[in-house]
Amino acid sequence: MSDYDRKIIYEDDDKQVVLITLPPGAETPIHDHGVSIGVVHILSGEISERQYRPRTCDWSMWIKCVAGETVRESPGYIHKVKNFGDKSAVMLNIYYPPLHMNVYAPEIFDYPGE
Repeated sequence: MSDYDRKIIYEDDDKQVVLITLPPGAETPIHDHGVSIGVVHILSGEISERQYRPRTCDWSMWIKCVAGETVRESPGYIHKVKNFGDKSAVMLNIYYPPLHMNVYAPEIFDYPGE
């Protein structure tokens, strides 16, 4: 997993606003957002997302999101994000309530790797 930058730019008891920068080749671990509802707006670049379903040990194909797109994430949503592009991707993420992320080992999914 490559490093990425995650900066909390605002937080109170109800919400959290995070700016995430994924350099080329960077990816997040497989994670969920706990009980938080998330709204993610791609400010620049492009990202790809893969969703995971733990009950079926299933995973989806990569879905590309580009600058200008906004994605809503429900509580319990499990995914990872990767930048396959040649420019950094920047995302503005808003979580309600503030995020308490759980990270998952790839081995729990029937996951063949990249």
